Amino acid sequence: MSKTMLVAVREYRASVSSKAFLISAIAMPILMGGAMAVQAFLKDKVDTTDKQIAILDHSNQLAQLVKAAAEQYKKTIYKEDDGTRTKVKPEFIIETVTREDYEFPPESTLK
Repeated sequence: MSKTMLVAVREYRASVSSKAFLISAIAMPILMGGAMAVQAFLKDKVDTTDKQIAILDHSNQLAQLVKAAAEQYKKTIYKEDDGTRTKVKPEFIIETVTREDYEFPPESTLK
């Protein structure tokens, strides 16, 4: 064996036999499996609380498009099963704000 190969084999054995390598070799598959289990458990959990969105639109074109899209989306947030109506998606509450509602330019927080 060449000297380089001897050094490589010795370094490999030293790193494989260390406590840190053994702990990580055991812990990493457990952590990965746990992460996959959490994802599978939370797959069907949906946050159905209402979301408020404020739009500052000087032309009022974007605000109208977003409001129209929110109205279309509103038709899909409830699911009907056997006469019961359950909320399965959050509702988006769109609010159009004007420049006068806020102080421009904002005060600096760096003082």
